[in-house]
Amino acid sequence: MRLALALVLAAATSRPGCDFRSPAPFEPCGGKSCGASCAVCPPGAADCAETAELKACDAQGRCVSATPDLLCPAADACAGKVCGDACLVSLPCHFAEPPCLAPQQPGHCDVTGACLPGDVGTCEPHPDCVGKPCGAECNPCGPDTVCPTLIPSACDRFGRCAGDVPGICYDPCEGKRCGDACTLCAPEATGCVETMELKACDTAGQCVSRTTPFVCG
Repeated sequence: MRLALALVLAAATSRPGCDFRSPAPFEPCGGKSCGASCAVCPPGAADCAETAELKACDAQGRCVSATPDLLCPAADACAGKVCGDACLVSLPCHFAEPPCLAPQQPGHCDVTGACLPGDVGTCEPHPDCVGKPCGAECNPCGPDTVCPTLIPSACDRFGRCAGDVPGICYDPCEGKRCGDACTLCAPEATGCVETMELKACDTAGQCVSRTTPFVCG
């Protein structure tokens, strides 16, 4: 009796197409990078209804709504570089999978640590701001030079001699991490008008407009 039962089971398991193992679960972000588009429903699943919003893979490999606060790792174009070094101005979609076909522009790292298109600007502090703290009075035309100006001037936090306006030493991303919300206007700057788009601190510590997905490293 035992021998007969064993033969029946052996025959059943050896038949082609008789696989009792459960299929592997569908992974919407399997093999995809952060920022790549995805769908929750498996391809061809008639019993699954896909929601209408756009979705993308997050840094943890989950398929989530592609909201402006979706953070994805990417290399900072000016990380480890100094002012004047060459860099590539990229868009977040360049780090998606597959990457977008938008051109990457050649640029240079500026004094603030941002990668800006075009030729490099000045990387030296203003002659009348050398050795001075942010907020100190300065002469736009240089030390020991008569320079008529309409408003007083002061050194900003990047060593530039600019108009001494409220918030000249305001750092929108001071004490914040990449992805934290920020505003370009200082709280005490009454004459500053904040633009409507959402902004966040980037990897260079600059307050920039959020993108979808917003790139952090």
